[in-house]
Amino acid sequence: MKTIARSLGLSLLLAACAGPQAGGVAPALSGPGVYGSGAPDPAAVKCATLGGSAAQLLAARRQLGLCRVEQALIDDWTLFWATTSHQLGEAARAFLARRPALPSPAGDPAASCCAAAGGRLLPVDDEAGRRRGVCRFEDDSLIGADTLLRGPEQEGNRRLAALLR
Repeated sequence: MKTIARSLGLSLLLAACAGPQAGGVAPALSGPGVYGSGAPDPAAVKCATLGGSAAQLLAARRQLGLCRVEQALIDDWTLFWATTSHQLGEAARAFLARRPALPSPAGDPAASCCAAAGGRLLPVDDEAGRRRGVCRFEDDSLIGADTLLRGPEQEGNRRLAALLR
């Protein structure tokens, strides 16, 4: 009986120590750049450190985290790996090597550019609900279709090009 009482007392003590912080409410950590555990997303943090801003896009009911650097849009993890370990994903390599677009049957030059680079156009909705295109590559790296189309020398894309080089 004493063992049960001690165990119960220890359980209550541990529960009190792990309870909400002063003020009675534990802080809520959620939203862009934060994992479900409350830990910050390293790729989103790196994006902000590099002067970018988080852009959340929705593709087939799946949220994608991208980084907006000036006018350019790139997957935040693609940018993270390129700037921390100099591992360029296919999206970054395609952007830096910008090929001329092939004619598109649908008349969409961004889709043609994506296909010519070896990617697949993924329709997404931005924060305002506008339909956009993101180019997805075999390694799952992503870049905005318009960013890829405009290339690294276009005004608004030069900062991203400099970060990736």
